[in-house]
Amino acid sequence: MKYASLFFELTASVLPVWRELQSSAHPMFVVRNPAGEHAGFEFEDWQPTAGTDSIRVARPLALAGFVLQLVPDAKDLVGTVTAFTDAVREDEPAEVSRPVRARRVPCPRE
Repeated sequence: MKYASLFFELTASVLPVWRELQSSAHPMFVVRNPAGEHAGFEFEDWQPTAGTDSIRVARPLALAGFVLQLVPDAKDLVGTVTAFTDAVREDEPAEVSRPVRARRVPCPRE
C-alpha cells in the first residue's frame, strides 16, 4: 500500500475500461488523482454496492491490487482497505485488511 495515493477524487465519469465488469445498472466510475489523471498505483475506479449505501474504490492489477470498501460517516467515508496478491509466500496471507477513513477535503475549482 505504500504506493497508493493518499488523495483521490471520485468522479461521475463512467470508466471507459473494464466493460466486462460493469453494466448500465452497475457502472464503474473514474477515480482521479489530484492532478486529474491516472498514474502509477493510483485508485482507478469506484462503484456503488447495489442495495446499500457503501462504495468500492479499487485498483485492480494483474496479480495483485487493493480495494477500499467504504460507507458514509458524517461527511467522511469509513471502512476497510484490503491489499491482496497472487504471489504468496508459505505461511503468509494472500490478503491483509485494515480500517481506513477517507476524509472529505475541498477540491480546487478548475
